Amino acid sequence: YIPETNQERRQIMQSLAWYRHTAKEIATYLTKLGCKTPRGRDYYSQLVCATLSKLRMRKARTKKTTVSVSKFTFWLRSY
Repeated sequence: YIPETNQERRQIMQSLAWYRHTAKEIATYLTKLGCKTPRGRDYYSQLVCATLSKLRMRKARTKKTTVSVSKFTFWLRSY
């Protein structure tokens, strides 16, 4: 679950990154909008990079994958 305010910031960051804005430009834009980090601080370029990286990793993890299992072979060992 992602709170609504975080989702708005995430959408802003992702859309600006999609249009090839730099992390510094995104941080400046968020600051001008008055957006603060969840801890109440201003955004800076490294934080924007880390946030976008984490969002990409989250997206990769949540992709649905299909696993198919074929023939099983079992061996019994006697001790």
